[in-house]
Amino acid sequence: MNKILSFLLFLLLFTVVSCKEETVVMSIIKDGEESMEGVIPFRLEQNFPNPFNPSTSIGFGLGKETRLIMNVFTEDWELVARLLDETKTAGTYRIEFDGLNDKGKALPSGNYYYTLEVDGLILTRQMTLLK
Repeated sequence: MNKILSFLLFLLLFTVVSCKEETVVMSIIKDGEESMEGVIPFRLEQNFPNPFNPSTSIGFGLGKETRLIMNVFTEDWELVARLLDETKTAGTYRIEFDGLNDKGKALPSGNYYYTLEVDGLILTRQMTLLK
């Protein structure tokens, strides 16, 4: 029973809700009470087109100058490509993903996840490669 309650508490720990185009409001729920609220100063857009072949465009926005990491993973969360690992100024950006892994080999058809990590917070979206 304690494992179930712990799991449910874990699921309720972070509630992320979209707010405006450029921010996400984050509430932390602990013991059934909202204990903290903050603003995540970045956004990650859905890739377009999706599904894609051979390439797709991913948009993201930053509210301040910061270091960021953008990765692509398989459905099993194996890293296949690191798209960005650098510091960027505040603003809106687009990056092209060509369906190749870090070794330049074409990825097979399937679902992939792409993540944007900023200040220890990670946003994730799913994309589909069709050949």
